[in-house]
Amino acid sequence: MSKAGDRRRQKREAERKKAYKQQRHNERFGQPESPCTIDATVGQAFLYRNGPLLIGSWWLPSASRNALASIGRAVPQQVSGVLLLDTGATNTCISLKAAQTLGLTATRIQDGYGAGGLHRNPVFFATLEISIADEKTGKITTIGWEQEVQGIPDLELHAQGLQYAGESVEVVGLLGRDILRHTRLAYDGIDGRFEITFDLKSLQQQPSR
Repeated sequence: MSKAGDRRRQKREAERKKAYKQQRHNERFGQPESPCTIDATVGQAFLYRNGPLLIGSWWLPSASRNALASIGRAVPQQVSGVLLLDTGATNTCISLKAAQTLGLTATRIQDGYGAGGLHRNPVFFATLEISIADEKTGKITTIGWEQEVQGIPDLELHAQGLQYAGESVEVVGLLGRDILRHTRLAYDGIDGRFEITFDLKSLQQQPSR
């Protein structure tokens, strides 16, 4: 086969895989309209104390879930909580506690810089889901994707005592610039309000690169 023919074959295979991945995503999460917007008024004091937070869940990547199901083993339940929008973080992060609860295995170690200086953090591959509630209709839309994330110890100690729907919740992750670059974010500290809009088409094409 000529080089041109080989390139065409590789392109068709890449398009087929992309279409299959999109189909699987739509089967699980549906096809929410793009863009999706979260408009939250939480109050000046809350926003000052905790920062902008989203409701989210971590889960095993689909390949791991399928592997466990194929041998009859139980698939761990999702770990839910809140995600802190962190424009100072290059990469999206998972709390080490959440990663351990799910039984995730680190794929490598990566240097990270935080308030305390240089840290060497484990990197995991995981599924992240974010729930978006429409205050007018009450409809909840869930968007999700799989990506590499850094594990951060003691992340759950941030914003302790949070309540959601009458239950205590913990910080389970940070939404970093690898995801925020697919969004528009407005922060209104005076009125205690923030708004984030996800461009789903952009996000689904390259969530973590």
